[in-house]
Amino acid sequence: MGRGPTWEAWEEEITWRYHQEGRTIAETIQALKSRGSDRGENSVRHKREGLRQVHSHISSSPDVSLIKLRKPRILYFDIETTDFKGGPFGELLMMGYRWEDEDDYKIIHIYDYKGWNKERLNLRDKQIVKAASEIISSADVLVGHYSPRFDLPFIQTRLAVHRLPPVAEPKHIDTWRICAKQLAFSSNRLGKVAEYLGVPQQKGEVSLATWRASKAHELWALEELSEYCIQDVKTTYEVMQVLKPIAREWPSMNLLTGGMVYECPCGSYRVAKNGFYLTKVNKYDRYKCKDCGRWTRGRQSVVDKATERMMK
Repeated sequence: MGRGPTWEAWEEEITWRYHQEGRTIAETIQALKSRGSDRGENSVRHKREGLRQVHSHISSSPDVSLIKLRKPRILYFDIETTDFKGGPFGELLMMGYRWEDEDDYKIIHIYDYKGWNKERLNLRDKQIVKAASEIISSADVLVGHYSPRFDLPFIQTRLAVHRLPPVAEPKHIDTWRICAKQLAFSSNRLGKVAEYLGVPQQKGEVSLATWRASKAHELWALEELSEYCIQDVKTTYEVMQVLKPIAREWPSMNLLTGGMVYECPCGSYRVAKNGFYLTKVNKYDRYKCKDCGRWTRGRQSVVDKATERMMK
């Protein structure tokens, strides 16, 4: 029996990705067919098994880089502080966060670190600031609400106060900015945006007494503030899931994973051609994601060379 046509790199990538995601062979064939491939069931089955063996060998070889197989590190976060400014009197009390591909929410507190209360007042947050910086620096993408204007500058300020290296700032997505620049809500505060979009939000504000007690590092107040902080991270995450299809700042997953085939910025391969995107002198294929609904355009112009020359 003769061998079929050589597999293209993008065909192999879709086949392997669908295998990793637990998709069926029928779903894989459908995804390939939507890109113009006519692979049959036996061909896809054999290719999946071959790729499984190859990746099994790679994963057991310590000298081979697996960077193209890793998932992007997308971090949602929120901080609570003693002041609106990081210097000279503000301190970082806690940072709540979650990773895009994990379900659990985590939080670090100023009192998690041994000896914090032995430092001079307003300098007690050195260890938590360093820990927060390390977490943020490990991310590929950072997501917060108003965080490029408050949260991250506050952390950078505290790092400078403590004479620590600055945080390595990743790509930063601001849900406040998306609402302010791309939507027309009457208020862009996180609670209001959550209300408009129908996602979970805070049940009231933190009392003034709790804020004052937190500033004095009273444990009961910090624990109450922790619940508020975690809920803000949850709300930011849920809001971002709604905003993803329109968020112009959301990066391509190909840039983060080393992918070789066109995919939606949400990471889905389930995109379908739907019309064209026109500029003054060019035309591009237009795509719509079947998972998140986002509209995107292809990278290559579909205008033939002869027509292109006539328009110049």
